[in-house]
Amino acid sequence: MSLGRKQLHPSFLATLAVLLSTPGTAAGPDAAIEEAPQPRAAEPKGRPNVLLTGLEDFLPMFAGHRYLVLGHYTATEDDTFPEDAWGIGPVLVEWNADSYRRLASRAVDAQRVPPEIRAWRGRKLSLFDAGGRKCQTTITGLRIASQRRADDAESPTGRITLPASAWSAEDDHYQMREFRPHLLLAEVDFPAPCRGALWGRPAERPLPKVTRARAPGKALMRAALRAFRRLPEYRELQAEFTAQRAPSAPRHWDENQAASSSQRILRWFPSPSGRGGLMVVSSDSMNCGEGFVGHLYAIFTVDPMDRSRPRLKLRTKGALEFFSPDAAFDIDGDGRPEFLEGDTLVRWRDNRYVEMSLPSPFIDPC
Repeated sequence: MSLGRKQLHPSFLATLAVLLSTPGTAAGPDAAIEEAPQPRAAEPKGRPNVLLTGLEDFLPMFAGHRYLVLGHYTATEDDTFPEDAWGIGPVLVEWNADSYRRLASRAVDAQRVPPEIRAWRGRKLSLFDAGGRKCQTTITGLRIASQRRADDAESPTGRITLPASAWSAEDDHYQMREFRPHLLLAEVDFPAPCRGALWGRPAERPLPKVTRARAPGKALMRAALRAFRRLPEYRELQAEFTAQRAPSAPRHWDENQAASSSQRILRWFPSPSGRGGLMVVSSDSMNCGEGFVGHLYAIFTVDPMDRSRPRLKLRTKGALEFFSPDAAFDIDGDGRPEFLEGDTLVRWRDNRYVEMSLPSPFIDPC
């Protein structure tokens, strides 16, 4: 799980549904970089805020639970959620230390939802981890859900059942109205072979190509670290670190092992052809409550022509957070792998890699 993540964008699922259906853009060395557009989701008549479309190619696992995210729905102008009426039965509240989340959910009444949502029940899925497909499973039910950060005082893992009336209660102990965003989840059979899965897709879809991370050679590691430290964002962080630097501290902020949260990763993802590939460099350094805070990652393409003096080209822009990908898959078949870590999917768009954040609460590691 990555720490120190910024507030996540609420329109992710609508954006990702469109992006994964868009063919990749060919890379050009001098192509202009533009911000990825924020397309509108398909909007059912009379309810412009709700997303009812499932994601055919990429269904993220909800961290720490046996659910996959099918979509989300947002509040109306008067801060109500009409789709809450889809729920029946008691409220199940679950939490675990790994995900820092408290999840509240109710079963969905199949007779109350549109046919395209009802059709997901019983559908077979393939589930994947960083090594590829782990298992095949079946969607056994649908749930409406919402979430918030778990309290530090809570036990590491737990679940309780509350009466149906708790879902709409505003002053109860569990403060249901603080749970955001509201999600549509698929509940699946989760036998032992499926444990550790990161995402799923309908079983009839083709298996994606998997790119496994390797340790870079010394020449590539040195070249990647030099390129990382030349970035304008790195230099700005370095200036802040130097202004606060103690005499005993290291020269570079990404070497600051004295920080309460400090790590740096360099991961090499070779291309399937063996020629060239992608290099991910990321660093995280912070002290909770005081002192220097720095987060940055970059993805570079590596020219395959000279292994002794690797040439790198930056393929990200202003990625001011820590990113340590668990897996790389060519999910959309465009020849460019997508990188997945926890709540973040990074994919190729408009001649660069851009970040798509899954719906999740802001997680403060302090």
